[in-house]
Amino acid sequence: MLHDSFLKMYHGKKGFDFNPIFKDIKKDLKGDLLLCNLETTLPGDALKYNGYPMFRSPDDILDALKNAGFTHINFSNNHIYDSFTRGYLNTIK
Repeated sequence: MLHDSFLKMYHGKKGFDFNPIFKDIKKDLKGDLLLCNLETTLPGDALKYNGYPMFRSPDDILDALKNAGFTHINFSNNHIYDSFTRGYLNTIK
């Protein structure tokens, strides 16, 4: 989940960089299958990014998850429609 504080903390002049979130655990993430649950949606440029209660995050979180070593992402949770149909489709894409 990316609350507003995360969106503010990891936004810089070049956009968002969420890699620091995972720096302390990256070395411990090992395996052929690494699954995470992403409780936010990725609306692209369609909607404003925000945290609670309607979680909408930039696509940049995907780069950080991949760089951390995650191979699969679960979106089946209660926040999958926080960006409505357009955000749902962009998140799945």
